Amino acid sequence: MSSNQKGSCRAKRCGIVLLVLMSFLFSSQSLGTEKKVQRMPPPRKTDTDFQRLLPKKAPTSDIILIGKALCSLKRTVDLPFKGTITALEVQAGQAVNKGDVLARYRLTPEIVLSLRRETMPSGVKRLEEEGALTAPITGHVVWVHPEIRQGARLGPMNRVFEVGVMDPMRLSAHVYEEEALRLDLGDKGIVRPESLPGWKFKAQVSRISWSPLSLDPLQPSYYEVEFTVKNPGLILREGLRVIIHLFKPVSRKTHGPAAGDSGGSSTSQ
Repeated sequence: MSSNQKGSCRAKRCGIVLLVLMSFLFSSQSLGTEKKVQRMPPPRKTDTDFQRLLPKKAPTSDIILIGKALCSLKRTVDLPFKGTITALEVQAGQAVNKGDVLARYRLTPEIVLSLRRETMPSGVKRLEEEGALTAPITGHVVWVHPEIRQGARLGPMNRVFEVGVMDPMRLSAHVYEEEALRLDLGDKGIVRPESLPGWKFKAQVSRISWSPLSLDPLQPSYYEVEFTVKNPGLILREGLRVIIHLFKPVSRKTHGPAAGDSGGSSTSQ
């Protein structure tokens, strides 16, 4: 081997050794950096304002329900005989008092003849051929049959008018069993109608069913819960879909008795 070839081999070996040393130095520096990062303590957690506002030893959880607004009381008005509407005195949304006339009608000739035959043995000399439909309660007319108008011949039929109390209103919701067990009469919540952005009302639990809507063991159990809500200005209407938000502390009755309680056991023996 010539001297030139030996010099080139030595240069190559020196270059390889230098590359190995440089890679070792860089790897040691990166490991040191990782070790430094790992040694950094995690940031200290502090209580938020929300957590400080919560009562101590009282875990809480929100309950969000979907419900429908309904009249707190509603009665229907029926047309007992076939007749011709001679006057329509009210429209939907109109306030009425108990006994106010909603519509007037005249019996058809065939109905008059039939009634005379039936009442003749009882000694009735005069048969009223005209009648009136009146409001059964004080409230608002919430529904009017679409076919009722002056000159229309209708009947006999059920549900010609509906009169309901709109202040206060009641809200009906189907509540899953776990959440239903946490509710108590008088619990308060906030109601927001989906179709009225920005509006909110205060509601209160007024009725809790103790029997589910279905007893089928293969179906989940939902209980009907009703709320009462004031409706000033009649902003809420029957049938509006609402979101009910309750901030309810988690009670012991859904988490079993505490240690030492003798009133029962959360597990079967």
